[in-house]
Amino acid sequence: MIRLRRPALPAFALLSALVSAAASSPARAPAPAAAPAPSPRAVRAPIEGNASVRLDGGRTLLLEAAVAPGEGWAAFTRRWCAPGVAWQKVRDAAGGPAAPARGQRVPIPFALLGEERRVSLLRAAFPQDAAAGGEWIHYPGGSPLETYGETLWDAALWLTGDGANFTRVRRSAASEDPLLQAEETVRIPAELLRPGLRALAGPARAGAAPAWPLAASPAVAAPAVPGGGAEAAAGVDAVEEAAEGEAAVPGLSKAAAALTWGEDGTGKYAIYNLKAGEALYSAVVVRYTGRVDPDEVNETAAGLARVNGISNVTSIPVGFPVKIPFALLEPEFLPPGDPMRADYDRAVAEADAFRNSQKARNLEGVHVILDAGHGGVDPGALAHGLNEHEYVYDVMCRLKKKLEDDTGAVVHPTIRDRKKGYALRSAKSLPHDAQEEILTTPPHRNDSSQDTTIGVNLRWYLANSIFRGLVSQGVPEERIVFISLHADSLHPSLRGGMVYIPGERYRRGTFGSSSGSYTRYGEVRERSSVHFDRGDRLKSEGLSREFATAIIAAMRRQQLAVHPDLPVRDRIIRRGRAWVPAVLRANEVPVKVLVEVANLNNDTDAKLLQDSAFRDRTAAALVDALTRYYKEP
Repeated sequence: MIRLRRPALPAFALLSALVSAAASSPARAPAPAAAPAPSPRAVRAPIEGNASVRLDGGRTLLLEAAVAPGEGWAAFTRRWCAPGVAWQKVRDAAGGPAAPARGQRVPIPFALLGEERRVSLLRAAFPQDAAAGGEWIHYPGGSPLETYGETLWDAALWLTGDGANFTRVRRSAASEDPLLQAEETVRIPAELLRPGLRALAGPARAGAAPAWPLAASPAVAAPAVPGGGAEAAAGVDAVEEAAEGEAAVPGLSKAAAALTWGEDGTGKYAIYNLKAGEALYSAVVVRYTGRVDPDEVNETAAGLARVNGISNVTSIPVGFPVKIPFALLEPEFLPPGDPMRADYDRAVAEADAFRNSQKARNLEGVHVILDAGHGGVDPGALAHGLNEHEYVYDVMCRLKKKLEDDTGAVVHPTIRDRKKGYALRSAKSLPHDAQEEILTTPPHRNDSSQDTTIGVNLRWYLANSIFRGLVSQGVPEERIVFISLHADSLHPSLRGGMVYIPGERYRRGTFGSSSGSYTRYGEVRERSSVHFDRGDRLKSEGLSREFATAIIAAMRRQQLAVHPDLPVRDRIIRRGRAWVPAVLRANEVPVKVLVEVANLNNDTDAKLLQDSAFRDRTAAALVDALTRYYKEP
């Protein structure tokens, strides 16, 4: 696994703000004793029979079980999952075929399991966790599995059933870093624990405060939000102008100008007045909190409904003032003068001072490193019967052909289909064929779940090797571009393209691995780890944002939909943690982007992605963006 060594995230990072608030609360108990010494790290640990627990990336808990003789997806799902879970969910999560093979080991997401199996999974993953004094003591370092990557949100989600409870979870380290370290311990009040663990921790303390950052009226029932909780939604498919009377604030975006700000006994908050036809999840959660994952959007909307006393999210009055805690706001939407907003604006201004100085007529002398996400046994996102990889691979092939046929650019693909090569495909249905290999030395085939994790990191190792080779030949660094193509699986209300760039503050560390799983590849042996100084990080963020802005403009010229609120983003937010994708985070190419061409969870986007003309227009937009980015004055 790729290990990251870095300092704590800065104060304006979203989760850090919440953790800081929780850490400053009164009645903090003394730090617990040191965690038990960890055992050597394993990929999986046994649970019962032929089943085992896996912890992928320190953040994704899975039960892995073998298919019994004569067992189909439906029978397998009934045997292992919570009642009512659709067998298609298990099949899709496993990227499985129409029928499972006898003895095939199938990974089942934690959220699809019944409560009893969840507790068994947790006890096997964290065998040294224990009850003490009416609390549950969680030891990340006491696991036989690799827990690096676990956050406070993850611990709260697994052990209480709601990641938002992390504001009431206490940790032994006074750290603002959302990542938990192996030597830390975490204390969870008994009243917050999931039912299967609560009895083991003793009686709950009286007078416990609500788990959400703002207090809701006790008379208000929790609203019926479709897919409202992360676990409740597991077995069910997820379903700009200033308000009247508000003064526009100079220097604010249109979305930010629609906010007012206040403070009361619960803390600081923004207020957004809902307009006619607007929904809480799209007008508030997606727009202002950066959450785009389906479960997380619904979960956050449900929490906001509770704290705002909204009992029915389908009939919120026009003009209703929705309170949004500062800790949930993206820094762009904090008020002018707020320290975290000022830090963010200053960092963006520093990065934006960098501009591309290289010009090239018809892209002569420009080198484009092209990547299509996932591949091999990893299909990527699955929705509407589509798999992400095959469709974005076709977009990559079209982009490669256009660049090679119509421009002077040199293309360096990171991945190749062993059977089809780079042939264009016009069919609506592009079945997952698992034939792709990453073009390292030797080529890497994503033939197992462990291989796919390695494959993600080998892409940036390969890109770095190509980059260093070109620079050694005299190619200017800014004439080298990295583009990774993906298709998102966001909340179904969203559609259109989005571009991720490498935010400077999310790349502070050393990245790499010296394990044998990696060093068998020549690109890793060239340079096994990378580190970037602040100047390099700022330059890359600025140049990449300039290019990403050109991509969004080109998509609009091609009449392709783009994300309605923040189509260019310098971080991904999942479960309260902000991060940059690995292909960007450890990538040495200064100009680099990850392009989400469409949202598979959106009906319209899914239909468009099946249209080869749409895939061709997407490729044409990227050629247009490259040409304009390097266009001579």
